[in-house]
Amino acid sequence: MDKVCTLVYTLSIMAKTKDIVGPTFVGLKEFRRDVSKYAKQAQDGARKVVVTSRNKPLFMLTPLNNEIYTAGVLEAVAEARADIAAGRMHTFEEIKAEFGL
Repeated sequence: MDKVCTLVYTLSIMAKTKDIVGPTFVGLKEFRRDVSKYAKQAQDGARKVVVTSRNKPLFMLTPLNNEIYTAGVLEAVAEARADIAAGRMHTFEEIKAEFGL
């Protein structure tokens, strides 16, 4: 039931954002056969792809907003560099010892 609620919520958000085209629904077997085709659709931002099994949604491929992703990566790198500069780091040996490896 949660997956159906998620799908309904996703569709309502798409309607609010004026995503008129809507997602492509595809069965799992067809998705496996043509995965590169559907990945390209999602990558190009042309369409979201909802993969189903027995008419129940399993997951959705959606375009990745490169600006948000890039900003997040740059922020994480800046934070890591600040941690290193402040001495907030552990050696590989310390981490292995902590986990008993």
